[in-house]
Amino acid sequence: MRAAGEDTNPRGSRRSSVRGYPARDRTEDPRSYAVGSYSARNAAEKSRARGLKAVLVCVVLIALALALTLAGIIWFSQNPGSNPDEGAGFLGQPAGEQSAPAASYTITLDVSANPGAALSHSSVSAELGTSVERLPFATLAGMRFTGWYTAPPGDPAAVKVDNASLNVLARDSDQTLYAGFETRPSSTDYDNPGLPILMYHYFYDPENGETGEDANWLDIRLFREHLAFLQSNAYYFPDWEEVVAYIRGEILLPERSIVLTSDDGAESFFRLAAPLALEYGARMTSFIVLIDLLPERLEAYDPTRIFIQSHSYDMHRGGSDGDARILTASYQEIYDDAIRGKEILGTMWAYCYPFGKTNDTARAALSDAGVGVALVIENDRAYPLCDPMQVPRLRINDGTTAEYLASVAY
Repeated sequence: MRAAGEDTNPRGSRRSSVRGYPARDRTEDPRSYAVGSYSARNAAEKSRARGLKAVLVCVVLIALALALTLAGIIWFSQNPGSNPDEGAGFLGQPAGEQSAPAASYTITLDVSANPGAALSHSSVSAELGTSVERLPFATLAGMRFTGWYTAPPGDPAAVKVDNASLNVLARDSDQTLYAGFETRPSSTDYDNPGLPILMYHYFYDPENGETGEDANWLDIRLFREHLAFLQSNAYYFPDWEEVVAYIRGEILLPERSIVLTSDDGAESFFRLAAPLALEYGARMTSFIVLIDLLPERLEAYDPTRIFIQSHSYDMHRGGSDGDARILTASYQEIYDDAIRGKEILGTMWAYCYPFGKTNDTARAALSDAGVGVALVIENDRAYPLCDPMQVPRLRINDGTTAEYLASVAY
């Protein structure tokens, strides 16, 4: 036990100064000496370094902003027509994969010489160097539209233009075409060449080991021959709006016009025939029993090239007497069935009778439901002002050659 005042240093009483330095308690942290002055100097140096860095960053940013501004001024001075507010990105560059609109030409359609003539639109346009896709037709009460002409009616220099002869039009300048009309016939016009409407059903591909089940199945190689014949002879494939107007006697169609149809909405149509029709630039229609319609069928192809029309909603089955249901159904049943199909498709330009069967009740119901034309099987051409509810078609069976098409599609 130590007495009062005794040295408490465990290592002895060496508390005197060493080499002139004052004595200190050995329990103190040796880093405590001079730490105050050192910390102050270090903090000052760090502060100055941070200040210099901030100044340098500001200088760099200002220089970059000035450079970009100058670049923008130069760019806009070299591109005076540019508007940075219209979809442009940084420094006027396109915000996406945009390109300047291509130059185009316009064809004005003039019906002024025929008061009362109706026209869906008065002009069509296309990019320079390309053809317009098609020309609309005009209608006039009591008259039949014969086509568009390069000069006003009565001008002997006028050249007729229709959708099968668009290549006669210039593709580099604006122009005007003039509507031509003739008196509409009062009865079925058998002086007209008539319109062949071909009726196909199913298709098979022997190269994939497929065979046809009966005469309704056509070898897809023969179908290719049909299309090649039609393409090489420049046939025109009207849409159903044109066909309906033609049957009503409102318009003439190009001389070499033909319609391709396929019944029953077969899988082989979509898998084999439709792609081939598009390959050859044809339009084609699939008549489908709409209760069996797969929604994706409506979106599978371009609706301006591959048409879906009605084979009834649910009439393609036997009726109470064992014959086609449409022959025993009431007017209201047929009418309601047609309206339901129309709601699905949005329009009902064409209707294909189930099994090709029809009667007075069916024809009245379909006409009242707003069907444009209804097709039967009579193996004949369709003529202007024939009965629109009994429009004939030409049956195509397996083995039908391109030579047969040449005989009926003249």
